[in-house]
Amino acid sequence: MDTYYKYEGLEASLYDQLDELSEFEDYSFYRWIVENGDSPVLDVGCGTGRILIPMAQDGIDIDGLEASPEMTTICREKVSDLGLKPKIHEADMRSFSIDRKYGTILIPGFTIQLLSEEDALASLTRCREHLKPKGQVVVSSFVPWEMIHDGRESSDWYERKRFETEEGDLLAKAMQSWRLDHCEQKLELLNRYHRYDQVSGEILQTQETSMLLMWRLPYDLMKLLEKAGFESPELYGDFRFDGCDPDSESLVCVGRQ
Repeated sequence: MDTYYKYEGLEASLYDQLDELSEFEDYSFYRWIVENGDSPVLDVGCGTGRILIPMAQDGIDIDGLEASPEMTTICREKVSDLGLKPKIHEADMRSFSIDRKYGTILIPGFTIQLLSEEDALASLTRCREHLKPKGQVVVSSFVPWEMIHDGRESSDWYERKRFETEEGDLLAKAMQSWRLDHCEQKLELLNRYHRYDQVSGEILQTQETSMLLMWRLPYDLMKLLEKAGFESPELYGDFRFDGCDPDSESLVCVGRQ
């Protein structure tokens, strides 16, 4: 198995403030999927608890799985501080083993795109082995249409997001650039994080990372689930409940035992 991406250092500690997923309006979709399926629920690649914590607060029986030790620690601390019950397992999504069967397994946040075809298949197979009869797996993915149609193979650095105090003092900032491999359907995201001194504005800490994502078109994503043993996967686009359009950027595939 290849080594896959783990959040560490400044990127992990500032995840809740600077990650783009915090702006996604996908929770109601996942909640709808869970309500129309079975429990308990496993959130694979739970990170700091973006999906897991509100589900637990809504009374859903849910656990988390996360490979990054630093993200696992943050999530566990948040769960404990809120007095919630989920167990957060620190494990590789391609080879995890939990002594519990789940009615629904979520892989939100486009986590599956961190994996090669072989590793993604291994992860989905592990998920299927942890499902109850007639259980479901829910996998999100995205196609970077904006970058594909941009016409360039790479971009310059640009500011992706910033974190400020209520008074407007800059605390942290995320910069990003990207590279595309159209033939291999690979997107490399180059990220640069800065933490600033609130008073002087001086940069206190910097971190640069490189994240490689594989994008899959709808047919590719559905075939991947079929290879893992899921029958007649259903496909949704952009976290809507009425199917998928050809230009949908976000894809969600639901496979059942």
